[in-house]
Amino acid sequence: MSERERIQQTLESLKQNWQLLSAKREAVEKQFLLETDAARRFQQKATLDETVAELTTLETKIAATEQELATETNADQTKQLRDELATLRRNKVYPQELLQIALQLQALIPHDPKINQEVSELQQRVEQGNLARQVFARLTAHFAALAPIITLLSQVLDPRNQHEQMTTIATIAQNFLDGHMQAPDFIQIFQSLLSSAAVNARSNNTHQYAKVAESISKGRTVLFLGSAIPHLYAGSNDDEQVLVSKLAEEIQYQSFSGSLSSIAEYYQLTPGFGRRSLLENLQKSLPQDMPALSLYASLAHIPTHLVIISAAYDTLLENAFRAAGKPFVEIASIIIPTDDYKLGYLVLKYSDRAGEERYTQEQLSQLELLKQYSILYKIRGTCGEGYTDNNTAWRDALTLSESNYFTFAENAGKIIPDYITRQFRDREFLFIGFSPARWEDRLLARALLLKRHNYPEPCYTIGKTDDPLQKAFWENQNVRQYEMDFAELDKHLQEANP
Repeated sequence: MSERERIQQTLESLKQNWQLLSAKREAVEKQFLLETDAARRFQQKATLDETVAELTTLETKIAATEQELATETNADQTKQLRDELATLRRNKVYPQELLQIALQLQALIPHDPKINQEVSELQQRVEQGNLARQVFARLTAHFAALAPIITLLSQVLDPRNQHEQMTTIATIAQNFLDGHMQAPDFIQIFQSLLSSAAVNARSNNTHQYAKVAESISKGRTVLFLGSAIPHLYAGSNDDEQVLVSKLAEEIQYQSFSGSLSSIAEYYQLTPGFGRRSLLENLQKSLPQDMPALSLYASLAHIPTHLVIISAAYDTLLENAFRAAGKPFVEIASIIIPTDDYKLGYLVLKYSDRAGEERYTQEQLSQLELLKQYSILYKIRGTCGEGYTDNNTAWRDALTLSESNYFTFAENAGKIIPDYITRQFRDREFLFIGFSPARWEDRLLARALLLKRHNYPEPCYTIGKTDDPLQKAFWENQNVRQYEMDFAELDKHLQEANP
């Protein structure tokens, strides 16, 4: 039952009680008016006054519940419109369509500064877009003269693409259409503007690196750190297939060519092996100490408390934080329920406390961890030494096999704590060392991004991919790909946090 349904049910119950009390009041009032005995009239008057008082109290409760229902209905409508707005953005529709939804949102939450600013920006985009479309429609009459640039013109003057030069080129195109310049001159200016924009983008790289490093250092960015970060330093590819081959060889599945989750599923279901043996093999195969990971060292020396999502099974990041004396709390979600804890419970390990602590979602939401600690949310869990002992809940917080991922997919809303996703508000979101190449990776990323899609702060990943599936995934999730060199960003972080 949703919260709105619960409130509606409460309201209906209150109204039924009101009707019963109203009938009672009418009956007592009628008896009181007909009664001639003074003593009985006194008793009936007392009963009548008591009933009227109860009715007044009930009417107050009904009014409050109706207001609560209206607020909840407003919240549901707001969420629905935000979801629709996010979907339209991902689909790159015309600004007019975005503005229609934004205006509906503004009517629901008129005092929200962000939606007011968005409406203002969209209104400006609509005006600029209408101008650009009108200009391009007129330019098509000069197709032959503008043939060398007509395709690029269509892209630049398409309002859906939000090209930074759209308004400038539309203005210059009007001069051409009005006969103030010849086609060759317009073509030359157009090509020069696009070339200049590209040069400016390159010259701004240093500034961009510094700004990203500053945002991370001030805790204004949530980092999603993938398991490939050690390989960015080693100059090698993700060696998941090496681990896959080891497990397949040990279990004598020589022709296996699938993913880690697939061989893990087969491994743990095979008699004589099982999950315990699987976890022991994984733990032995994980990197134990890599002092050259300067990204981790830089993050460990940032004085601000950070919010980090880690998709790595290893404890390299935790080791770097411990070495620098940076306090942190490691959090993972239970993926395998037991008699001791349910699906979606959280297991926490504090850097300054022994043992582990278990919380429900509600209990976790009452904590104010960022006042004392950085938050490391291990979205797949941790398989370090001591984490997978029989007496620890961490072994049941490991998303490793196919069945674990299926459980995650079916219960992502319950498994990923709202406490974590609330930290996304007013923070940018940056993927580093992560690629959505495998279905398991896309599942994890999408589950997180669905919980932050209403937030206007940028969400981006370092580097661009030529893989069509990965490009389509990032575009669909509204994640921008920046042609930013990891080593350069790493250097700026080191300089900012020596």
